[in-house]
Amino acid sequence: VGTTLTATVAPDTADVSWQWYRGTSSDAFQTAISGATKSSYTPTSADLGFYLSVKAVGKGDYEGNASTTSSASVVATIDSVELSSMNPMVGTALTASVSPDGADVSWQWYRGTSSNAFQTAISDATNSSYTPTSDDLGCYLSVKAVGKGDYEGTVTATTSATVAWTIASVAFSSSNPSLGTALTAIVSPSGADVSWQWYRGTSSNAFQTAISGATKSSYTPTSADLGFYLGVRAVGKGDYQGTVSASTSAKVVDEGLSVALSSTNPMVGTALTATVSPENADVTWQWYRGTSDNLFQTAISGANANAYEPTTADVGYYLSVKAVGQGNYQGTVSASTDYSVVDKVVSVKLSTENPSAGT
Repeated sequence: VGTTLTATVAPDTADVSWQWYRGTSSDAFQTAISGATKSSYTPTSADLGFYLSVKAVGKGDYEGNASTTSSASVVATIDSVELSSMNPMVGTALTASVSPDGADVSWQWYRGTSSNAFQTAISDATNSSYTPTSDDLGCYLSVKAVGKGDYEGTVTATTSATVAWTIASVAFSSSNPSLGTALTAIVSPSGADVSWQWYRGTSSNAFQTAISGATKSSYTPTSADLGFYLGVRAVGKGDYQGTVSASTSAKVVDEGLSVALSSTNPMVGTALTATVSPENADVTWQWYRGTSDNLFQTAISGANANAYEPTTADVGYYLSVKAVGQGNYQGTVSASTDYSVVDKVVSVKLSTENPSAGT
């Protein structure tokens, strides 16, 4: 198909009329081809699979007729083959398309190097589509199409890049980051070669600021991160491609609260002060009175500041305080006195102002 055939007559000066035919091996003159009345004819797709014949009939000073038939049926030459992608990925199908469309061909896929792309024929990879596996990682892929039936010729195509993994996702060991507690990012597929970068930001933009030096899979939040969301980005390298990212569902908080009392020996009328650490932590306060076996027996009404002055109602009871973190601080911490509240001695009075011997 597409290659011109030319018929010559003897003697070469003879004046003849021409007619080309298509047909079968048993009837080569089955159909006269419309318009094919010259010594040359270019087969078309309509001739595919048929034998071609030509008949020359003498005219003027030449008489008689002569004919000849091709020894083979018309075939089409495979022009080219193209790949659906030149950047193959493990798990993503590659499809080869041959021209002319619909040509009958046999397929074979290969893996190899840049200098020998057809190094190894891949077992059972004999369809127009092939899905790369981990065995192909780091190799170039090639395909060969060999015409058959009414098609002849061999064409090939090779990817311009080696087979790589696509980085699928990244996840956190925890989405609730806490000051001083390491977060670890886990990439899929496991073992993928990636570069890391951690970020701090807002709920709407967790990737606002790249954290200096935070370029490993694990990161431990610092006080600079308090109140911010954290994000991490993994970029494939080597045999791995793609960029994936994830951000925490909550902002960084401080869960390392502690509380201490100014005294553990409470006395009526002498204020007790509770101090929280870190000192700027935002907390709510509540004081309690209770027994040694139930320190938080009764919440003291109105006692919701960090300082509390025991009253006579507290005499005989232990005092406790509870601090509950708010905002960027989380957790509940408490402290209790070592002794129960006592009433201090206010004054002493003698039975007589004029003591005498023996009295």
